[in-house]
Amino acid sequence: MIENKTEETRIGFAMLLKFFQNEARFPTHKSEVPKAVIAYIAKQIFFEPELYAQYDWTGRLITYHRTQIREFFGFREDTIEDAQKMAEWLCQHVLHHDHEFEHLRRNWLAYV
Repeated sequence: MIENKTEETRIGFAMLLKFFQNEARFPTHKSEVPKAVIAYIAKQIFFEPELYAQYDWTGRLITYHRTQIREFFGFREDTIEDAQKMAEWLCQHVLHHDHEFEHLRRNWLAYV
């Protein structure tokens, strides 16, 4: 997946890919990826770790990269409909076991 990418694009994509593979989510900011991980992956793909700092976290490219990675792992972005289905499922399968609303609310907020 990184063959057609160059320099900071390659290392940025590699970081997103490995982070998603391990965390099932993307990092919220560039500095969330530990420096040791950046150095390790940069060494594997034969690039300098400093290139990672040049990867653009605000443009269309990172959006495209995230889409590629989601598709590779068989994920998609969640939707409002997904949240509604989750709420319905919780009401049907969890609420009848635990009627304490505050407990459910705390668990739900921790989940999202």
